[in-house]
Amino acid sequence: MKTNSVISRNFSIIFSLSFCISLLATAQDRVPKNYFGVSGVGELNRLAVGVGAEYERWIHVKGPVAVGGKLNHIFASKTFNYLFSSDDLLQKVGQTQLMATSYFFTGKNKTTQGFFLSFGLGANLIKWSKEVPDGSGNYPMVSRSEIAPGFDISLGSQFVVTDHFAIRLTGGYQAFPTDMYNEFVTGNGISLLYVKVSIGF
Repeated sequence: MKTNSVISRNFSIIFSLSFCISLLATAQDRVPKNYFGVSGVGELNRLAVGVGAEYERWIHVKGPVAVGGKLNHIFASKTFNYLFSSDDLLQKVGQTQLMATSYFFTGKNKTTQGFFLSFGLGANLIKWSKEVPDGSGNYPMVSRSEIAPGFDISLGSQFVVTDHFAIRLTGGYQAFPTDMYNEFVTGNGISLLYVKVSIGF
């Protein structure tokens, strides 16, 4: 428990510093720089689906290129392996990601609208939870936490309505390789596909 507390505290400090830096930075173009998004998630290395909420801040915009950072929380999703085997116990995984992001727009007008490719690098605070028999017929949930590095690659399209309002549709892939608890839960690390709708302002 003490280790998990230290991990969470360090992760919070890193995010707070990044958020303060982003607020002090000034973008060079009059475009939406703050984005809130909601995503649907499907994991590939275990049978699980989930929902995420994201905040992103662009800290530098130059023509068709934007660079920023995002905080993404994927709410605890349970694996469905136990539906196919009565011996499988309930498992859940929750994630909180902090990533640096970059966007490359391909439109001829050289602005941050239209089709784009995006790349991200960062860390994921993963919380694994699993039912574990205690010997008396009960199955309490036991949790383990770890921080894993990883990447994000996505493509999509952004529709800029005004200088301060935009709508973005994104589909992407994320991977956070780790094997610290591969005997505790099904699968090895995090590998997922997602679709996301974001509002920029």
